[in-house]
Amino acid sequence: MKKKWVKPTIILGTVLILLFGFLIFYDQVEKFETNATIKNSDENEEKEVVEKDPLISEETKENANPFGDMVSASGMNRERLIKYMHFMSHQKVEAQSKWGFYEITDDRIAFLQESFNTIDSNAFEVKERASIRNILDRWSNGDFSQVDSDHNTLYRNSHEDEDRGMATGILSEDQEKNFIENNKDFSKIRGINRFDDE
Repeated sequence: MKKKWVKPTIILGTVLILLFGFLIFYDQVEKFETNATIKNSDENEEKEVVEKDPLISEETKENANPFGDMVSASGMNRERLIKYMHFMSHQKVEAQSKWGFYEITDDRIAFLQESFNTIDSNAFEVKERASIRNILDRWSNGDFSQVDSDHNTLYRNSHEDEDRGMATGILSEDQEKNFIENNKDFSKIRGINRFDDE
């Protein structure tokens, strides 16, 4: 009789332990960096307030690149450049799946252009280097008319033989705003290794 209860008890205990562990992890990620938007009563304009992260010093924040990482333009490599660009392109494309996101900003594009110019040209294949330069030039001029094609070029350069994340179109302005609003905090989560080369 006792043996009938052993297996279900072990399974239930395992499930409860996993659930408890997930809840603790989720709570820690939420606490890690909390964003709040407040209204400035004097000027009635929105300001973003970021709770201080005890693990990231003010000096570190000041020296971080526009992506929040401690890699300078001269310290960039091909893989990181492509991943930054790939994650940025998610803002504007339709795809079956997207993992990673950085909002497109002029500062980030300028940083990527500077970085691109410092990376050894031998790190790229000739066609790849030309296509990345063209993408950065278009983006710096505000031209995202080919961003679905740009995304797929970047995706192919960072994923071998995977089609599930290929862009299938360009988001409308409303879809893009919605995507940004629902994903803007992704790149602010610290402690998650977003790059294989780190």
